[in-house]
Amino acid sequence: MRLEADFDAAVAIIQQGGAWHSRRGLDIIGSWKSEVLTTEALVKKYGSREEFYVLLIDGKPAFAAVLSENDSFGFWANVASGKALYISRLAVADEFRGRVSFSKLIAAVADFARARGCPALRITYGVWLASQGKLYARLGFRRVGVAKLASGHDVALCEIII
Repeated sequence: MRLEADFDAAVAIIQQGGAWHSRRGLDIIGSWKSEVLTTEALVKKYGSREEFYVLLIDGKPAFAAVLSENDSFGFWANVASGKALYISRLAVADEFRGRVSFSKLIAAVADFARARGCPALRITYGVWLASQGKLYARLGFRRVGVAKLASGHDVALCEIII
C-alpha cells in the first residue's frame, strides 16, 4: 500500500466517483457532474496537478484524492486555524468499491500529512449525505462546523488531529 502523486490515475478515479454519485442520485448540487470533472476543469479548480494522489493497493490505484495544505474552498477561515492537510474529491476506484476499507486510505493520508508537518486532516461533505458523516465519524473525524454553499446547501466541516 502506497500513496503517490498521479494526476491521470487520480482524475480517472474521481470521474468514476462522479458517475457513481450520479447513478445513485447523490449529486444534488452538481459538484460531481462530468463537466466539472474534466481534466481542464479540475486543474482550473485546484490549480496544481501535483496535489492529485492515488493510494495503490497491490500495485493498483484504489482511492484518489486531492491533498492540499490550502483551504481551496475558503470554508475553514472562521472555524479552525493552524496547519492542516485538506482532503478534497475523495473517490474509490470502481474495482475496489466495497472491497477495501477507508481506514487504510486515512492512515496513509495521515502519514503523508505528518511527514509534511501537518497535525490535522480536514474534510468536508454535504450534510444530505448522512452515510458519509457516519463514515468519517467512525474514522475519528469530528464535525467542527458547517459552511453554507451559494446553492443554499450546507456542508459539514470535519477534522481529525493526527
